[in-house]
Amino acid sequence: MQLKKFKEFLTEMSPYLHNHRKDLEELSYIPMTTINKGGYIKLGSIYSNVDVYEIEDSGAIISGQIIDDRFYIYTRIFCEERSLYVKRMQLSDKRKHIKMINTSKEFTRTMSAKQLYIFIVDHFDLISDRIQFIGAKDLWMSVARSNEVNVYVFDENKKDYIRDSNGTIVKYNGRNIDETEIWGQDQEHHDRLLVAVNRKLK
Repeated sequence: MQLKKFKEFLTEMSPYLHNHRKDLEELSYIPMTTINKGGYIKLGSIYSNVDVYEIEDSGAIISGQIIDDRFYIYTRIFCEERSLYVKRMQLSDKRKHIKMINTSKEFTRTMSAKQLYIFIVDHFDLISDRIQFIGAKDLWMSVARSNEVNVYVFDENKKDYIRDSNGTIVKYNGRNIDETEIWGQDQEHHDRLLVAVNRKLK
């Protein structure tokens, strides 16, 4: 009982609590009174009942559902600020460099991570982490295959996107660039980033 009360106390604290990844990972819900105080920017809704928010101070993105004045968190996308070749990558000022995505069982019942990524690209350019595990690779490949957003592969060593023989930036469709070219085992491939945008890069 004391543990339950303590968790409720944590969720009633100010939005600044959620700047820290560990805190956000442990919370199952956030009271709407906390969200309404500020520090949370609603990006919109997916379907009719899944809302998506950006947490202003940390830059994290959460999705979830409001039940009885509580926002139950289905997905947490943790982002970080890293030095990027912004001009060469043709990135907008509104961008998210994804470090990790954490999903709940409730989330997988209501929608897919692919749908969430596609939704977010309407608001931000998305940049992958430098090291991708199997689940993240599959997610990025499914986003690319959807053809609803444009996905490109940026090589930080060459400071340029992968291009074809004519010098045109190759749009990755989940099949046309070999996986080993993106996610090879050596250190060189750790410097390749996937970039999802809602426009065509030139």
